[in-house]
Amino acid sequence: MSTVVASPSALSALEERAAQLRASLWALHAPRHSPASTRSWGALGSEEAWRAALVALWSDRKVGVWGAAKSGLAAANVLAELGAEVTLSDNRPLERPSTLHPNVRLITGAPNSHEGVELIIPSPGLKPTHPLISAAREAGVPLMSEVELGAWATRARLVGITGTDGKSTCTCLITHQLNELGVEAWGVGNLGEPVCVRALNASPQGVLVCEVSAFQLWSSEAFPAELGLITNIAEDHLDYFDGSFERYEQAKLRLIDLVAQVGGHTLTTTEVAERSSASSHPHLKRFGLALDHPLTPLSSPLSSPLSSPLSSPLNASLRDDQLEIEGVEQGSVRDFRLIGRHNSLNLTAATLALKELGSEPRRALSAAMSFEGLPHRCALVRELRGVRWVNDSKATNVHASLAGLKSVDERLVVIVGGKEKGLEYGELYAHFLERAARGTLSAVLLIGELSERLEREVRAAGDPPYTLVSCETLERAVQEAARLAHSGEMVLLSPASSSFDQFESFEARGVRFALCVNALI
Repeated sequence: MSTVVASPSALSALEERAAQLRASLWALHAPRHSPASTRSWGALGSEEAWRAALVALWSDRKVGVWGAAKSGLAAANVLAELGAEVTLSDNRPLERPSTLHPNVRLITGAPNSHEGVELIIPSPGLKPTHPLISAAREAGVPLMSEVELGAWATRARLVGITGTDGKSTCTCLITHQLNELGVEAWGVGNLGEPVCVRALNASPQGVLVCEVSAFQLWSSEAFPAELGLITNIAEDHLDYFDGSFERYEQAKLRLIDLVAQVGGHTLTTTEVAERSSASSHPHLKRFGLALDHPLTPLSSPLSSPLSSPLSSPLNASLRDDQLEIEGVEQGSVRDFRLIGRHNSLNLTAATLALKELGSEPRRALSAAMSFEGLPHRCALVRELRGVRWVNDSKATNVHASLAGLKSVDERLVVIVGGKEKGLEYGELYAHFLERAARGTLSAVLLIGELSERLEREVRAAGDPPYTLVSCETLERAVQEAARLAHSGEMVLLSPASSSFDQFESFEARGVRFALCVNALI
Protein backbone atom coordinates (compact mmCIF):
# COMPACT_ATOMS: atom_id res chain seq x y z
CA MET A 1 0.00 0.00 0.00
CA SER A 2 1.44 3.37 -0.97
CA THR A 3 1.83 6.04 1.65
CA VAL A 4 -0.23 9.16 1.10
CA VAL A 5 1.68 12.19 2.35
CA ALA A 6 -0.59 15.06 3.27
CA SER A 7 -0.06 18.50 1.85
CA PRO A 8 1.17 21.26 4.20
CA SER A 9 -2.36 22.68 4.44
CA ALA A 10 -3.80 19.25 5.27
CA LEU A 11 -1.05 18.72 7.81
CA SER A 12 -1.83 21.96 9.59
CA ALA A 13 -5.57 21.25 9.44
CA LEU A 14 -5.19 17.86 11.14
CA GLU A 15 -2.82 19.21 13.75
CA GLU A 16 -4.97 22.26 14.38
CA ARG A 17 -8.05 20.07 14.85
CA ALA A 18 -6.18 17.93 17.39
CA ALA A 19 -4.91 21.05 19.17
CA GLN A 20 -8.46 22.41 19.38
CA LEU A 21 -9.66 19.10 20.80
CA ARG A 22 -6.99 19.13 23.50
CA ALA A 23 -7.73 22.80 24.31
CA SER A 24 -11.41 21.96 24.78
CA LEU A 25 -10.51 18.97 26.97
CA TRP A 26 -8.22 21.22 29.01
CA ALA A 27 -11.17 23.56 29.55
CA LEU A 28 -13.28 20.66 30.84
CA HIS A 29 -10.47 19.71 33.21
CA ALA A 30 -10.01 23.25 34.55
CA PRO A 31 -10.84 22.11 38.13
CA ARG A 32 -7.56 20.17 38.12
CA HIS A 33 -5.77 23.53 38.12
CA SER A 34 -7.32 24.33 41.51
CA PRO A 35 -6.07 23.10 44.90
CA ALA A 36 -7.68 19.83 45.91
CA SER A 37 -9.45 21.58 48.79
CA THR A 38 -11.31 23.92 46.41
CA ARG A 39 -11.72 21.57 43.46
CA SER A 40 -15.25 21.47 42.04
CA TRP A 41 -16.67 20.26 38.78
CA GLY A 42 -19.51 22.81 38.93
CA ALA A 43 -22.09 22.39 36.20
CA LEU A 44 -20.47 19.10 35.15
CA GLY A 45 -21.00 17.61 38.60
CA SER A 46 -23.18 14.74 37.41
CA GLU A 47 -21.87 11.76 35.50
CA GLU A 48 -24.49 12.36 32.80
CA ALA A 49 -23.41 15.99 32.29
CA TRP A 50 -19.75 14.96 32.14
CA ARG A 51 -20.41 12.30 29.52
CA ALA A 52 -22.55 14.68 27.49
CA ALA A 53 -19.70 17.23 27.44
CA LEU A 54 -17.24 14.55 26.29
CA VAL A 55 -19.63 13.27 23.62
CA ALA A 56 -19.94 16.81 22.27
CA LEU A 57 -16.15 16.90 21.79
CA TRP A 58 -15.58 13.36 20.45
CA SER A 59 -18.72 12.84 18.36
CA ASP A 60 -18.00 12.03 14.71
CA ARG A 61 -14.23 12.29 15.07
CA LYS A 62 -12.47 9.62 13.04
CA VAL A 63 -10.00 7.79 15.28
CA GLY A 64 -7.75 4.86 14.47
CA VAL A 65 -6.73 2.52 17.29
CA TRP A 66 -3.73 0.36 16.45
CA GLY A 67 -3.51 -2.97 18.23
CA ALA A 68 -6.36 -5.10 19.58
CA ALA A 69 -4.70 -6.09 22.87
CA LYS A 70 -6.25 -4.96 26.15
CA SER A 71 -5.28 -1.27 25.95
CA GLY A 72 -6.46 -1.02 22.35
CA LEU A 73 -9.79 -2.66 23.15
CA ALA A 74 -10.29 -0.34 26.13
CA ALA A 75 -9.48 2.77 24.07
CA ALA A 76 -11.75 1.71 21.20
CA ASN A 77 -14.65 1.04 23.59
CA VAL A 78 -14.37 4.42 25.33
CA LEU A 79 -14.13 6.29 22.04
CA ALA A 80 -17.13 4.47 20.61
CA GLU A 81 -19.14 5.16 23.76
CA LEU A 82 -18.32 8.86 23.34
CA GLY A 83 -19.56 8.91 19.75
CA ALA A 84 -16.31 8.76 17.78
CA GLU A 85 -16.01 6.83 14.51
CA VAL A 86 -13.50 4.20 15.56
CA THR A 87 -11.43 1.82 13.45
CA LEU A 88 -9.58 -0.79 15.49
CA SER A 89 -6.87 -2.58 13.51
CA ASP A 90 -4.40 -5.36 14.21
CA ASN A 91 -2.05 -7.10 11.80
CA ARG A 92 -2.86 -10.46 13.41
CA PRO A 93 -5.83 -12.48 12.08
CA LEU A 94 -8.26 -12.28 15.02
CA GLU A 95 -11.87 -13.09 15.74
CA ARG A 96 -14.00 -10.14 16.84
CA PRO A 97 -13.69 -9.89 20.64
CA SER A 98 -17.01 -10.35 22.42
CA THR A 99 -16.25 -7.30 24.61
CA LEU A 100 -15.75 -4.93 21.67
CA HIS A 101 -18.31 -2.12 21.30
CA PRO A 102 -20.64 -2.91 18.36
CA ASN A 103 -19.98 0.46 16.74
CA VAL A 104 -16.25 -0.18 16.38
CA ARG A 105 -15.04 -1.14 12.91
CA LEU A 106 -12.51 -3.98 13.20
CA ILE A 107 -9.78 -4.72 10.63
CA THR A 108 -7.45 -7.66 11.31
CA GLY A 109 -4.82 -9.55 9.37
CA ALA A 110 -3.64 -6.42 7.53
CA PRO A 111 -1.11 -3.65 8.30
CA ASN A 112 -2.31 -0.75 10.43
CA SER A 113 -3.05 2.33 8.34
CA HIS A 114 -3.31 6.04 9.09
CA GLU A 115 -5.50 6.69 6.06
CA GLY A 116 -8.99 8.02 6.70
CA VAL A 117 -8.40 8.96 10.36
CA GLU A 118 -7.57 12.23 12.09
CA LEU A 119 -6.07 10.83 15.29
CA ILE A 120 -4.27 7.58 16.17
CA ILE A 121 -4.11 5.74 19.49
CA PRO A 122 -0.98 3.62 18.87
CA SER A 123 -0.21 0.29 20.47
CA PRO A 124 2.51 0.82 23.10
CA GLY A 125 4.31 -2.08 21.42
CA LEU A 126 5.09 0.11 18.39
CA LYS A 127 8.32 1.98 19.04
CA PRO A 128 8.62 5.69 18.13
CA THR A 129 10.67 4.95 14.99
CA HIS A 130 8.45 2.15 13.70
CA PRO A 131 7.74 2.68 9.96
CA LEU A 132 3.99 2.88 10.62
CA ILE A 133 4.50 5.63 13.20
CA SER A 134 6.88 7.46 10.87
CA ALA A 135 4.37 7.25 8.01
CA ALA A 136 1.56 8.60 10.20
CA ARG A 137 3.73 11.52 11.29
CA GLU A 138 4.70 12.30 7.71
CA ALA A 139 1.00 12.39 6.89
CA GLY A 140 0.42 14.80 9.79
CA VAL A 141 -1.84 12.45 11.77
CA PRO A 142 -1.44 13.23 15.49
CA LEU A 143 -0.94 10.54 18.14
CA MET A 144 -2.49 10.15 21.58
CA SER A 145 -1.61 7.38 24.02
CA GLU A 146 -4.29 5.25 25.66
CA VAL A 147 -3.33 6.61 29.08
CA GLU A 148 -3.77 10.20 27.87
CA LEU A 149 -7.15 9.31 26.39
CA GLY A 150 -8.22 7.73 29.67
CA ALA A 151 -6.99 10.73 31.65
CA TRP A 152 -9.10 13.06 29.49
CA ALA A 153 -12.16 10.84 29.96
CA THR A 154 -12.18 10.79 33.77
CA ARG A 155 -13.02 13.19 36.56
CA ALA A 156 -11.26 10.99 39.11
CA ARG A 157 -8.08 12.23 40.76
CA LEU A 158 -5.00 11.00 38.90
CA VAL A 159 -1.60 9.82 40.08
CA GLY A 160 1.03 8.90 37.47
CA ILE A 161 3.87 6.53 38.38
CA THR A 162 6.83 5.60 36.19
CA GLY A 163 10.41 4.39 36.59
CA THR A 164 12.57 1.48 35.57
CA ASP A 165 11.91 -0.54 38.73
CA GLY A 166 9.60 -0.21 41.70
CA LYS A 167 6.73 1.39 39.78
CA SER A 168 4.41 -1.62 40.06
CA THR A 169 5.09 -2.01 43.78
CA CYS A 170 4.50 1.71 44.37
CA THR A 171 1.32 1.67 42.27
CA CYS A 172 -0.13 -1.23 44.25
CA LEU A 173 1.11 0.08 47.60
CA ILE A 174 -0.37 3.57 47.11
CA THR A 175 -3.66 2.01 45.96
CA HIS A 176 -3.66 -0.24 49.03
CA GLN A 177 -2.93 2.64 51.42
CA LEU A 178 -5.72 4.77 49.93
CA ASN A 179 -8.24 1.94 50.14
CA GLU A 180 -7.22 1.17 53.73
CA LEU A 181 -7.86 4.83 54.58
CA GLY A 182 -11.34 4.73 53.05
CA VAL A 183 -10.53 6.35 49.71
CA GLU A 184 -11.79 4.48 46.65
CA ALA A 185 -8.73 3.86 44.48
CA TRP A 186 -7.79 1.62 41.55
CA GLY A 187 -4.36 0.60 40.28
CA VAL A 188 -4.50 0.91 36.48
CA GLY A 189 -2.33 1.44 33.44
CA ASN A 190 0.69 -0.61 32.49
CA LEU A 191 0.19 -2.64 35.66
CA GLY A 192 -3.16 -4.29 34.90
CA GLU A 193 -6.42 -2.75 33.72
CA PRO A 194 -5.97 0.00 31.13
CA VAL A 195 -6.84 3.50 32.32
CA CYS A 196 -9.77 3.60 29.88
CA VAL A 197 -11.48 0.66 31.61
CA ARG A 198 -12.10 2.72 34.76
CA ALA A 199 -12.02 6.25 33.37
CA LEU A 200 -15.68 7.03 32.71
CA ASN A 201 -17.16 5.36 35.79
CA ALA A 202 -14.69 6.53 38.44
CA SER A 203 -16.10 9.22 40.73
CA PRO A 204 -14.42 12.62 41.23
CA GLN A 205 -13.60 11.56 44.81
CA GLY A 206 -11.87 8.36 43.65
CA VAL A 207 -8.22 8.03 42.64
CA LEU A 208 -6.82 6.32 39.56
CA VAL A 209 -3.26 5.30 40.44
CA CYS A 210 -1.72 4.88 36.99
CA GLU A 211 1.46 2.98 36.23
CA VAL A 212 2.75 4.63 33.05
CA SER A 213 5.58 3.13 31.01
CA ALA A 214 8.03 4.86 28.69
CA PHE A 215 6.16 3.07 25.88
CA GLN A 216 3.10 5.16 26.76
CA LEU A 217 4.71 8.43 27.81
CA TRP A 218 6.50 9.20 24.55
CA SER A 219 3.15 9.51 22.71
CA SER A 220 1.40 11.51 25.48
CA GLU A 221 1.06 15.23 24.90
CA ALA A 222 -0.82 15.70 28.18
CA PHE A 223 -1.61 13.80 31.36
CA PRO A 224 -3.64 15.92 33.80
CA ALA A 225 -2.51 14.22 37.02
CA GLU A 226 -2.18 16.09 40.30
CA LEU A 227 0.76 13.93 41.38
CA GLY A 228 3.62 12.12 39.63
CA LEU A 229 6.22 9.67 40.95
CA ILE A 230 9.44 8.60 39.20
CA THR A 231 11.02 5.79 41.19
CA ASN A 232 14.34 5.61 39.30
CA ILE A 233 15.75 5.45 35.78
CA ALA A 234 18.29 2.84 34.69
CA GLU A 235 19.22 0.99 31.50
CA ASP A 236 16.33 -1.04 30.10
CA HIS A 237 14.30 -1.46 26.91
CA LEU A 238 17.11 -0.10 24.76
CA ASP A 239 15.89 -2.22 21.84
CA TYR A 240 12.60 -0.24 21.86
CA PHE A 241 14.47 3.09 21.74
CA ASP A 242 16.97 1.98 19.08
CA GLY A 243 19.80 1.57 21.57
CA SER A 244 19.45 5.08 22.99
CA PHE A 245 19.33 5.32 26.78
CA GLU A 246 18.85 9.08 26.43
CA ARG A 247 15.58 8.60 24.51
CA TYR A 248 14.36 6.11 27.09
CA GLU A 249 15.28 8.48 29.92
CA GLN A 250 13.62 11.47 28.28
CA ALA A 251 10.41 9.49 27.79
CA LYS A 252 10.33 8.79 31.54
CA LEU A 253 11.18 12.38 32.49
CA ARG A 254 8.26 13.69 30.40
CA LEU A 255 6.05 12.93 33.39
CA ILE A 256 7.52 15.89 35.32
CA ASP A 257 6.36 18.45 32.76
CA LEU A 258 3.04 16.70 32.06
CA VAL A 259 2.10 16.85 35.75
CA ALA A 260 3.43 20.40 36.17
CA GLN A 261 1.05 21.57 33.41
CA VAL A 262 -1.81 21.31 35.93
CA GLY A 263 0.22 22.53 38.89
CA GLY A 264 0.95 19.08 40.28
CA HIS A 265 4.11 17.83 41.97
CA THR A 266 6.37 14.95 40.93
CA LEU A 267 8.22 12.94 43.56
CA THR A 268 11.59 11.43 42.71
CA THR A 269 15.10 10.79 43.99
CA THR A 270 17.87 13.37 44.03
CA GLU A 271 19.72 11.26 41.47
CA VAL A 272 16.88 11.39 38.94
CA ALA A 273 16.22 15.06 39.61
CA GLU A 274 19.84 16.10 39.11
CA ARG A 275 20.22 14.07 35.93
CA SER A 276 17.25 15.86 34.38
CA SER A 277 16.99 19.36 32.99
CA ALA A 278 14.28 19.90 35.60
CA SER A 279 16.60 19.60 38.60
CA SER A 280 15.47 22.98 39.92
CA HIS A 281 11.85 22.48 38.87
CA PRO A 282 9.56 24.03 41.52
CA HIS A 283 7.18 21.10 41.15
CA LEU A 284 9.75 18.47 42.20
CA LYS A 285 9.88 16.87 45.64
CA ARG A 286 12.55 14.38 46.70
CA PHE A 287 12.76 11.21 48.75
CA GLY A 288 15.62 8.87 49.59
CA LEU A 289 17.98 7.63 52.27
CA ALA A 290 19.17 10.00 54.99
CA LEU A 291 22.73 11.29 54.59
CA ASP A 292 24.07 9.25 57.47
CA HIS A 293 22.29 6.02 56.56
CA PRO A 294 24.90 3.26 56.97
CA LEU A 295 23.51 1.06 54.20
CA THR A 296 23.12 3.50 51.32
CA PRO A 297 23.31 1.41 48.08
CA LEU A 298 24.16 4.17 45.62
CA SER A 299 23.28 2.20 42.49
CA SER A 300 20.06 0.64 43.74
CA PRO A 301 16.56 1.80 42.82
CA LEU A 302 15.12 4.67 44.81
CA SER A 303 18.54 5.73 46.04
CA SER A 304 20.46 8.89 45.30
CA PRO A 305 23.98 10.36 45.70
CA LEU A 306 23.00 12.03 48.94
CA SER A 307 26.56 12.70 50.04
CA SER A 308 26.65 15.72 47.74
CA PRO A 309 26.28 18.97 49.74
CA LEU A 310 24.58 20.45 46.68
CA SER A 311 21.70 17.98 46.88
CA SER A 312 18.37 19.52 47.76
CA PRO A 313 16.94 18.55 51.16
CA LEU A 314 14.74 15.47 51.14
CA ASN A 315 11.01 15.84 51.65
CA ALA A 316 10.89 12.21 52.83
CA SER A 317 13.79 10.14 54.07
CA LEU A 318 14.60 6.80 55.63
CA ARG A 319 17.11 6.93 58.48
CA ASP A 320 17.90 3.40 59.62
CA ASP A 321 14.35 2.07 60.15
CA GLN A 322 12.71 5.43 60.82
CA LEU A 323 10.64 7.27 58.21
CA GLU A 324 10.73 11.07 58.27
CA ILE A 325 8.54 13.37 56.18
CA GLU A 326 9.31 17.09 56.07
CA GLY A 327 11.67 16.54 59.02
CA VAL A 328 9.01 14.95 61.23
CA GLU A 329 9.48 11.34 62.33
CA GLN A 330 6.46 9.25 61.32
CA GLY A 331 7.39 5.82 62.68
CA SER A 332 9.32 2.65 62.00
CA VAL A 333 9.25 0.63 58.78
CA ARG A 334 10.60 -2.45 60.58
CA ASP A 335 7.25 -4.30 60.42
CA PHE A 336 6.73 -3.71 56.69
CA ARG A 337 6.11 -7.15 55.16
CA LEU A 338 8.15 -6.73 51.98
CA ILE A 339 11.70 -8.05 51.93
CA GLY A 340 14.61 -5.68 51.32
CA ARG A 341 15.74 -2.11 51.91
CA HIS A 342 14.63 -1.10 48.43
CA ASN A 343 11.08 -1.94 49.45
CA SER A 344 11.46 0.24 52.55
CA LEU A 345 12.30 3.07 50.14
CA ASN A 346 9.26 2.18 48.03
CA LEU A 347 7.31 2.67 51.25
CA THR A 348 9.00 6.04 51.82
CA ALA A 349 7.98 7.23 48.35
CA ALA A 350 4.42 5.91 48.69
CA THR A 351 3.85 7.51 52.08
CA LEU A 352 5.10 10.87 50.79
CA ALA A 353 2.63 10.44 47.91
CA LEU A 354 -0.21 9.85 50.38
CA LYS A 355 0.78 13.00 52.24
CA GLU A 356 0.67 14.98 48.97
CA LEU A 357 -2.81 13.56 48.31
CA GLY A 358 -4.00 14.87 51.68
CA SER A 359 -3.62 11.88 53.99
CA GLU A 360 -2.00 12.04 57.43
CA PRO A 361 1.43 10.37 57.04
CA ARG A 362 1.30 8.37 60.26
CA ARG A 363 -2.02 6.83 59.26
CA ALA A 364 -0.72 6.18 55.72
CA LEU A 365 2.36 4.45 57.13
CA SER A 366 0.19 2.32 59.39
CA ALA A 367 -2.07 1.40 56.45
CA ALA A 368 0.96 0.09 54.54
CA MET A 369 1.78 -2.53 57.17
CA SER A 370 -0.95 -4.86 55.85
CA PHE A 371 0.33 -4.71 52.26
CA GLU A 372 1.35 -8.18 51.07
CA GLY A 373 3.41 -7.05 48.07
CA LEU A 374 3.35 -8.17 44.46
CA PRO A 375 3.67 -11.75 43.32
CA HIS A 376 7.11 -12.54 41.89
CA ARG A 377 8.84 -9.49 43.44
CA CYS A 378 11.08 -10.56 46.33
CA ALA A 379 8.29 -12.90 47.47
CA LEU A 380 9.08 -15.61 50.01
CA VAL A 381 7.99 -18.99 48.57
CA ARG A 382 8.89 -21.21 51.52
CA GLU A 383 11.50 -21.97 54.14
CA LEU A 384 12.84 -25.52 54.05
CA ARG A 385 15.48 -26.85 56.43
CA GLY A 386 16.60 -23.33 57.30
CA VAL A 387 16.87 -22.15 53.67
CA ARG A 388 14.62 -19.31 52.50
CA TRP A 389 13.49 -19.56 48.86
CA VAL A 390 12.63 -16.16 47.36
CA ASN A 391 10.98 -15.45 44.01
CA ASP A 392 12.14 -12.23 42.30
CA SER A 393 11.09 -13.24 38.78
CA LYS A 394 9.93 -9.68 38.14
CA ALA A 395 13.60 -8.61 38.14
CA THR A 396 13.73 -8.55 34.34
CA ASN A 397 16.80 -6.30 34.02
CA VAL A 398 20.13 -5.77 35.75
CA HIS A 399 18.91 -2.75 37.73
CA ALA A 400 15.95 -4.63 39.19
CA SER A 401 18.07 -7.67 39.96
CA LEU A 402 20.66 -5.58 41.81
CA ALA A 403 17.91 -3.93 43.83
CA GLY A 404 16.89 -7.29 45.25
CA LEU A 405 20.43 -8.56 45.68
CA LYS A 406 21.63 -5.45 47.50
CA SER A 407 18.63 -5.39 49.81
CA VAL A 408 19.36 -8.71 51.55
CA ASP A 409 22.28 -9.66 53.73
CA GLU A 410 21.99 -13.46 53.82
CA ARG A 411 24.50 -15.70 52.09
CA LEU A 412 22.97 -16.37 48.67
CA VAL A 413 22.56 -18.97 45.99
CA VAL A 414 21.40 -16.94 42.99
CA ILE A 415 19.54 -18.20 39.92
CA VAL A 416 20.09 -15.81 37.00
CA GLY A 417 19.43 -15.80 33.24
CA GLY A 418 16.72 -15.68 30.61
CA LYS A 419 16.25 -14.07 27.23
CA GLU A 420 19.12 -12.20 25.61
CA LYS A 421 18.10 -8.56 25.11
CA GLY A 422 21.44 -6.82 24.75
CA LEU A 423 21.94 -5.60 28.32
CA GLU A 424 25.33 -5.09 29.94
CA TYR A 425 25.99 -7.33 32.95
CA GLY A 426 29.30 -5.93 34.21
CA GLU A 427 27.72 -4.37 37.30
CA LEU A 428 26.07 -7.66 38.18
CA TYR A 429 29.37 -9.57 37.87
CA ALA A 430 31.05 -6.96 40.07
CA HIS A 431 28.36 -7.39 42.71
CA PHE A 432 28.85 -11.16 42.68
CA LEU A 433 32.59 -10.68 43.29
CA GLU A 434 31.91 -8.18 46.07
CA ARG A 435 29.45 -10.53 47.79
CA ALA A 436 31.80 -13.47 47.45
CA ALA A 437 34.59 -11.44 49.06
CA ARG A 438 32.26 -10.66 51.97
CA GLY A 439 31.26 -14.31 52.26
CA THR A 440 27.62 -13.65 51.30
CA LEU A 441 27.53 -15.51 47.97
CA SER A 442 28.09 -19.23 47.62
CA ALA A 443 26.81 -20.03 44.11
CA VAL A 444 25.40 -18.60 40.86
CA LEU A 445 23.24 -20.90 38.76
CA LEU A 446 22.65 -19.93 35.11
CA ILE A 447 19.48 -20.61 33.12
CA GLY A 448 18.00 -19.85 29.73
CA GLU A 449 19.22 -18.31 26.51
CA LEU A 450 21.75 -16.13 28.36
CA SER A 451 23.53 -19.05 30.08
CA GLU A 452 26.36 -19.42 27.58
CA ARG A 453 27.10 -15.69 27.37
CA LEU A 454 27.00 -15.16 31.14
CA GLU A 455 29.29 -18.10 31.84
CA ARG A 456 31.74 -16.99 29.14
CA GLU A 457 31.91 -13.42 30.43
CA VAL A 458 32.26 -14.43 34.09
CA ARG A 459 35.07 -16.93 33.36
CA ALA A 460 36.87 -14.45 31.09
CA ALA A 461 38.00 -12.71 34.28
CA GLY A 462 39.32 -15.96 35.76
CA ASP A 463 37.80 -18.67 37.89
CA PRO A 464 35.12 -17.04 40.05
CA PRO A 465 35.40 -17.28 43.86
CA TYR A 466 32.00 -18.94 44.00
CA THR A 467 30.37 -21.99 42.44
CA LEU A 468 29.18 -21.28 38.88
CA VAL A 469 26.92 -23.83 37.20
CA SER A 470 25.12 -23.64 33.85
CA CYS A 471 21.79 -25.39 34.47
CA GLU A 472 19.90 -24.35 31.32
CA THR A 473 16.43 -25.01 32.79
CA LEU A 474 14.80 -23.55 35.88
CA GLU A 475 13.84 -27.03 37.08
CA ARG A 476 17.45 -28.18 37.09
CA ALA A 477 18.57 -24.96 38.77
CA VAL A 478 16.14 -25.52 41.66
CA GLN A 479 17.44 -29.06 42.13
CA GLU A 480 21.05 -27.83 42.07
CA ALA A 481 20.23 -25.02 44.51
CA ALA A 482 18.65 -27.53 46.90
CA ARG A 483 21.90 -29.50 46.81
CA LEU A 484 24.15 -26.47 47.38
CA ALA A 485 22.23 -24.29 49.86
CA HIS A 486 22.74 -24.65 53.63
CA SER A 487 20.69 -23.58 56.61
CA GLY A 488 20.77 -19.80 57.08
CA GLU A 489 21.19 -19.13 53.36
CA MET A 490 18.72 -17.83 50.79
CA VAL A 491 18.05 -19.12 47.29
CA LEU A 492 17.07 -16.10 45.22
CA LEU A 493 15.56 -16.32 41.73
CA SER A 494 16.92 -13.07 40.29
CA PRO A 495 16.94 -13.47 36.48
CA ALA A 496 18.18 -9.99 35.43
CA SER A 497 16.50 -10.67 32.11
CA SER A 498 13.09 -11.19 30.55
CA SER A 499 11.47 -14.62 30.44
CA PHE A 500 10.45 -14.99 26.82
CA ASP A 501 13.08 -17.57 25.91
CA GLN A 502 11.40 -20.28 27.98
CA PHE A 503 8.23 -18.75 29.45
CA GLU A 504 5.37 -16.59 28.22
CA SER A 505 5.86 -14.05 31.02
CA PHE A 506 7.81 -13.33 34.18
CA GLU A 507 4.67 -14.42 36.06
CA ALA A 508 4.78 -17.85 34.41
CA ARG A 509 8.48 -18.11 35.27
CA GLY A 510 7.75 -17.26 38.91
CA VAL A 511 4.89 -19.76 39.10
CA ARG A 512 7.14 -22.50 37.73
CA PHE A 513 9.81 -21.60 40.30
CA ALA A 514 7.30 -21.81 43.14
CA LEU A 515 5.99 -25.16 41.89
CA CYS A 516 9.52 -26.57 41.74
CA VAL A 517 10.40 -25.24 45.18
CA ASN A 518 7.21 -26.54 46.78
CA ALA A 519 7.87 -29.97 45.26
CA LEU A 520 11.14 -30.28 47.18
CA ILE A 521 11.09 -32.74 50.06
